[in-house]
Amino acid sequence: MAATIEADYYNGVGPTRASAEAGFKFNREDTISGTTPIPIPTATGTNFSYHKAFALYCSAGGGSTSLLNRKIYTNGAPSDANAKLWWTLFATDTYSQATAVASADSGADNSTPATGTYGQAWAAVPTTSGTATTWDAATVAATNTTKNGKYLVVCCGVASIFAAGAGSFALPDFKFQYDEQ
Repeated sequence: MAATIEADYYNGVGPTRASAEAGFKFNREDTISGTTPIPIPTATGTNFSYHKAFALYCSAGGGSTSLLNRKIYTNGAPSDANAKLWWTLFATDTYSQATAVASADSGADNSTPATGTYGQAWAAVPTTSGTATTWDAATVAATNTTKNGKYLVVCCGVASIFAAGAGSFALPDFKFQYDEQ
């Protein structure tokens, strides 16, 4: 029997787990839908959101299968090319609460976040299923009511030449893929 898997968001000290399947907002808070926006730089540069931590979660039907080859992509590019989406992993698979921006704000437009706290370099989130990036290839038993595999960490960077202006703007949907055996 196939396991029932959901994409979950993790925040707080604990961490607290919540379903991310209805969406989330990039912001400068340790929340799934906070209202502290990423400011558009007033001079050449890129400002970053707090990181958002995700993992796959086996909610039911586990026990006889395993998951492997966990991948991430979006269903297209952001509508404004000056908003960039990035992913990385925690240096170990130990959760780390977001308490500040994912990377120091940069003095250059459309910068890649600095490695810093997470111990690994950031990479652009792919924009098609054909270019989906594996964040965790390990085979892990699909155990009921348990996180499956490593945490995935994402952030958003907004450049000074961002044309969409202040306020909310739509980003493409994040998509998660995995194999089950």
